Amino acid sequence: MLLATIAMMYEMGLLVIRDHDVMARDLRVHADLAALASTIKDIETGQRGYVITGEDPYLEPYRLGLKQLEERLNAVSADIASGIISQEQFDEIKTLVRQKMDELEETIRLRREKGLDAALKVVHTNRGKQLMDEIRTQISQLQTSAQITFADASAHASHLERIRTYTFIAGGLINIVGLIWAVQTIRAEMTRRERATLETMRQHEFLSTTLASIGDAVILTDGAGAITFLNREAERLTGWPTAEAAKRSLPEVFHIINEHSRERVENPVEKVLRLGKVVGLANHTILIARDGGETPIDDSAAPIRDHHGNVFGTVLVFRDFTEQKKVQAALSNSKVELEKVVEERTIKLREMVAELQQVSYAISHDMRAPLRAMSGFATLLQEESRQWNNPATTDYSNRIVQAAARLDRLIQDSLHYTKAVLQEIPMGPVDLDELVRGLIDSYPNIQPDKADISIEGRLPCVLGNESLLTQCFSNVLGNAVKFVAPGVRPRVRVWAETSGKMTTIRLEDNGIGIPAIAQARLFKMFERVNDNYEGTGIGLAIVKKVAERMGGRVGVISEPAKGSQFWVELPLAQPPG
Repeated sequence: MLLATIAMMYEMGLLVIRDHDVMARDLRVHADLAALASTIKDIETGQRGYVITGEDPYLEPYRLGLKQLEERLNAVSADIASGIISQEQFDEIKTLVRQKMDELEETIRLRREKGLDAALKVVHTNRGKQLMDEIRTQISQLQTSAQITFADASAHASHLERIRTYTFIAGGLINIVGLIWAVQTIRAEMTRRERATLETMRQHEFLSTTLASIGDAVILTDGAGAITFLNREAERLTGWPTAEAAKRSLPEVFHIINEHSRERVENPVEKVLRLGKVVGLANHTILIARDGGETPIDDSAAPIRDHHGNVFGTVLVFRDFTEQKKVQAALSNSKVELEKVVEERTIKLREMVAELQQVSYAISHDMRAPLRAMSGFATLLQEESRQWNNPATTDYSNRIVQAAARLDRLIQDSLHYTKAVLQEIPMGPVDLDELVRGLIDSYPNIQPDKADISIEGRLPCVLGNESLLTQCFSNVLGNAVKFVAPGVRPRVRVWAETSGKMTTIRLEDNGIGIPAIAQARLFKMFERVNDNYEGTGIGLAIVKKVAERMGGRVGVISEPAKGSQFWVELPLAQPPG
């Protein structure tokens, strides 16, 4: 910030110097023009004195001016580079000066040779006066231009000097504030580091206390496998106190063998340091204590990493497995009985599923039959009411038909959900590109005359059930087209993103959007976010259940009035590579 202030003031100083140079140039030009005008005037004064008196001493200013005239013209010629005087203006002044000098020389010659009357005759033609007036006019205009340029440069220089002063003051204040901020920041950082140090010490003490009091045995080592800590349980099982075990290699204290072969088991810490990951102890492991006592143990060892991910130690957690072994010998005698119970319950569960499927079929055929009859009779009533010209009857019959249609859709969606939950579904490769494009061509509410649906690239082939996937994507596409603001033409963009063995199909629309508070319950049964649009509240529950049955997931990203992006993740039929 300080450097920026200095640089700005330096730059403004250069600009002020440049303006002063311009002012000096303008003053020089003005002075050169004034000197030229004064010299011409002196020459003309000497000429007038000689013409009137005829005495030679009066020509002294004339002769002296002629000697200076060329120098004055050269000075003005050098000012052409300033830009105030152009070459054409200088040539015009030079021509007028030469003509004036010729006129003055002629009157002096006539006065000397023919007398006063002859000279006055030339003077009375006013040619000399006209030439002098033109010279004065030209010089005056150029002096005015120099004065204007001088005034502009002077004003600009004054303006820059004021800005430079203000910049100096403002920069000083800003730098003072910045310095104060820096000091406060440094103090805050020092305070934060002190607190962090204290917190680290507190955490270290807490960790030590926790490890010391934990029920499992814990041994810590450094990056070379040397012991740094044993908690009380580890001291009890190994027979080594921490003070004596510290700095010893783990195998000296943690002596383990295979229960059956009695061979030494590989040191788990060496394996952790070699592989850099968590490792478990082998089955049937026996810990030989310092006094020769044997204890069956289990559990694992894990690396300890710093914030850069580098391993700088290990933690070994193990426990006395004696009681568990007794219990295992007992979760073995009952295994057959447990499997029998599971098999019996599985059979009963299958029977219940079959009964539920029969109920679903009954709903599909038996319950929808009277509903269809109700809808049919209501439709007939509609037609007759129009002939009766009875608005109330027409309205009631319309409501019956609409209610019957809604109930029918509710029954159908409920059946679809039941199939997605209970039905045994055969799985196989399904070409989603062909399936989705077929939906767009065949479903009336999402055809091109109703909505703009674009598929970017080719959708992949997934592992699933074609019937249920048809139900899934018809629901998502139908919602994307349906939930738009009045008067807005639906636009839906569909594309796939593949990663590993899974693919994610994304459907982005220009609909009304979904509030964040409603998104959590969007995929539940009978949940309707907006009552201004028709629906049963089951469609997205079907989508979720279908995806889950096929090992996938569903989700939504949405904001009110900004549209929604639904995504369906499914396993690929043939993962790439």
